[in-house]
Amino acid sequence: MPGAFDTDCLNGATKIFDPDGLEIEFLIAKRGSGVDNAMKTNLGVTAEALRHLELLGKHTLTISYLGMDIELPQPEAFVIHKMIINSERKNKMEKDQ
Repeated sequence: MPGAFDTDCLNGATKIFDPDGLEIEFLIAKRGSGVDNAMKTNLGVTAEALRHLELLGKHTLTISYLGMDIELPQPEAFVIHKMIINSERKNKMEKDQ
């Protein structure tokens, strides 16, 4: 069974759910004084706009999944990023904590 596409009801961002439990979210860097919480991309998906994404890109690890090498943020970088942006994301603050 192929993965299911869904839209985050809080910000309109595209999500993909794999039957085995893998959840894919699309993120894009928020720059300047932008207030958009999600932005349409040239890939046809809507990505969640977040600040400080460079932290995730600088601290990565590579895993092999289904014969592909996938670069992911190191868990420590992910947690620190969540701590930094938590105060800016009022509607997700409790869930993230």
